[in-house]
Parts: sequence; structure tokens; C-alpha cells
Amino acid sequence: MRKQIKLAIFFLSLWTSSLGAENIKVYEPTVKEVDFGKDEADWNRIHKRLRQVNWDEDKLTPAERKLNEKFGIWEGSNSYWSTIDGGDGWYEVHLDTIIASSSLKNQGKYTYDASNVHDYSLKTIWSEGVKGHGVGEYLLFKFEGNSPRVSTITITNGCAQSKVLYEANSRAKKLKVYYNDKPVGILNLKDIRGYQTFETDTFGLGHEGVKPWSLKLEIMEVYPGTKYDDTVITEINLEGPDKPLCFVKGSKVKMADGSNKEIELIKKEDKIAIPSTNGQLKSATVKSVAKAVHDKYVTYNFANGQKLSCTPDHVLVSTRGNVSSAPEQSKQYSNTKEVQKIKIGDTFLIDGKTTALESITESSKSEESYTITELSEGDEFIVNGVIVKAEMRK
Repeated sequence: MRKQIKLAIFFLSLWTSSLGAENIKVYEPTVKEVDFGKDEADWNRIHKRLRQVNWDEDKLTPAERKLNEKFGIWEGSNSYWSTIDGGDGWYEVHLDTIIASSSLKNQGKYTYDASNVHDYSLKTIWSEGVKGHGVGEYLLFKFEGNSPRVSTITITNGCAQSKVLYEANSRAKKLKVYYNDKPVGILNLKDIRGYQTFETDTFGLGHEGVKPWSLKLEIMEVYPGTKYDDTVITEINLEGPDKPLCFVKGSKVKMADGSNKEIELIKKEDKIAIPSTNGQLKSATVKSVAKAVHDKYVTYNFANGQKLSCTPDHVLVSTRGNVSSAPEQSKQYSNTKEVQKIKIGDTFLIDGKTTALESITESSKSEESYTITELSEGDEFIVNGVIVKAEMRK
């Protein structure tokens, strides 16, 4: 009798564990199927034309403009095979490291390291390195405590750069998601070349004073390759609610030569003007830029007629210090720990003259925006005459 009771308890515990596993969230993707490489020639042609016309889209033919509506090429774009269109990946700023449980041995110029899965290139891949299909192998993403939160995972499955290589190698079918080593979800991937985007729970806390955290993606099931057992993933991009602080398209950045340049045209190695301790301007080199789509902006209207439109959390430098419309959000960045709430009547040094803030208007239109994330020195630059903060890397 005791033996029967023990057996009953044992099977009950197995059933309970199974039930708990079933309570893990299952995520289905939004799919964008892409025949990578098919329109590379068109991309290169439009990129070349934009360079020829100094990035003035108005000088493109109607057919060329229609093509660029599809591609979205801008001055920061450098390759058809890039997944971030010329800007720096914001989430890598606080991503400490990526670890793979195994990786296929490098073969000549071809590498299969874990870092390939988050290098924003569709030309590189990660491949697990164990015998068989790699079920149980994983990628571990380690984040700093103040990393922006993650709520969107976009995966380019298999070896995406060609249909032949995609089919020859195995692809992930199911990935188990672990947050700080606790299983929290399953990603169901389709067997397609393209982008698969999963809207998940929000992971991380996104502010100072919290411990480092991690996300792990473990292979549960695969789509077998026709030639190789190796399971391959091309790219994993991470996004979330804490996008970079940005300025709307058309905002003017003060350049080192005294001219002004639209922020969407700013690129690495550009020389821009930055304020110095003696009140004069000096030159600094742009080291990285970022591009994002936001759906909430504020416009600051100054007494001298100047306007500045940016995300609510972008930090401006007033005569009383750093200010923004959303100071708590602003504080997540390494160089903006002391931020006050902006107020009507605050004064700013604009083009060498002290000017008061007269009003603030809000808008909810979704549009592209741009920012500078690293300079060769300093952490301030000038947009529409106003001194603002860059979101500096640690």
C-alpha cells in the first residue's frame, strides 16, 4: 500500500511539472518573408544614385523614389545585407556579452561564433557545434543592469543569404526562452527566409541599481537540413520600449565649420561643433549614430522663434542644468544621471544668447528620428541652436 502511495505521489509530481511546463507562454511570430539577394542590384543602384545627388531624394526619378520607399536608404546606409540600415544597434550599448553553448569550428574565412548572431549582418551566421541537430544547445545574452528593456525579438532563421544554403542546413523550429535562467516562453518559428518578429513580455528593468540580467534561447526542435545536421541562425535583433532619444528628421546639427546639416544626414567621422568650458565652440568627431521610429514627440517653442522637436526623454542643457519632459526615463543613460523636469520659463543659451522657453506642444505621429550616440570627446552637441546631450556609451 505504501509503495502504491509513493508511486501515486511520484506520478502526481510528474503531472504537476508537466502542467507547469504547459503554462509557459507560447509566442507566434509576425512574418516578413524575404528573398534575400533578389533585389540587391536595385538596392545598390539606388544607393549609388543617392550618393550622386548628395542624398537629395527630390532629385531621384519617380521610379527611383518608389524603389527607395521600399528600401529606405539614407546617408547612414552602407550595405544591402545590414539589418539596421546604417545606424548603431542601441541595445548593444548595454549588452555585455553573447555566449553559445557550442559553435561549429571555423573553416578558413568562415566563422560561426555566437557574436555573428547579433552583428547586424545577414552575411554571417551562428551554427551550433555538437553532433546531430543541436537540440538543447543555446545562445545566452547577458545584459548590464541598466540595459534598455527587451520586449521584441526578431529572428532571421537558418542561413538566410541564399535559398540553397537555407535548405541545406537545419533551422530552428522552436526556441525556449529563459529570463535569468527561468523558462518563460517558447518561440514557434516558421520555416521561411525572412524576418520573424515576436512580441514578448518585457524583460529587464531599464534603470540603474539593478543586477545584470540575461536572456537565453535554447533549441527545442528543428527543421532538418537536406545536407547538413547543423542548426543555423543568421541574426537575432532585440528591441523594446526604451528606444534611443532622438530628433525628428530635418533637425539641424551645428557643424564644426559653422554650417548646419540635417540630422538624418549625419554620419560617422563627420566633424560637428560642441560647446567648450570657455564658452566657445570646438570640433568633435561623430563616432556613432542611431535611427529609430517613435510615435511620441514634444516640440519646444522658444521666445526667439526657434523650435526643437524630439522625444520627451531627450535631455536639453538649460542654464539651470540638464532638463527633459521625461526625466525618469532620461536617467537610464550613463551621462544623464542628474535630470530635472523642464519648465516653461526655463532659459537656454541659443546661438550665444539667453532665450526663454515659451511653450511645449506634444504630437503622437509615428515617424523616423535620429540621434548621435558617441563623440570623440564630450557628450553635448547643438541641434537647432540648442545644446543637447548625446546618449553616450559607457
